[in-house]
Amino acid sequence: MLNDARARVYFESNGVAVDVKSASAVKFYADAARDKFHHLNLAFASGIPHGVGATDIFAQLAGLAHAGSHKEMLKRPA
Repeated sequence: MLNDARARVYFESNGVAVDVKSASAVKFYADAARDKFHHLNLAFASGIPHGVGATDIFAQLAGLAHAGSHKEMLKRPA
């Protein structure tokens, strides 16, 4: 069962510290659903600094970059 694998990676690069954790979808009761929607949680320990020039989806969500082509990814499917 994926729920038992507690994988975690922490790294720092170019002034950005990121903590990545494997997470089970605990809102589901059935093990099959928890495994199907197993995911990664990302935490930026001290946020994304302004000076690193970030332009990706995380910078856009943090308000550091203009929402460009990634904006379509945030829409809920119909």
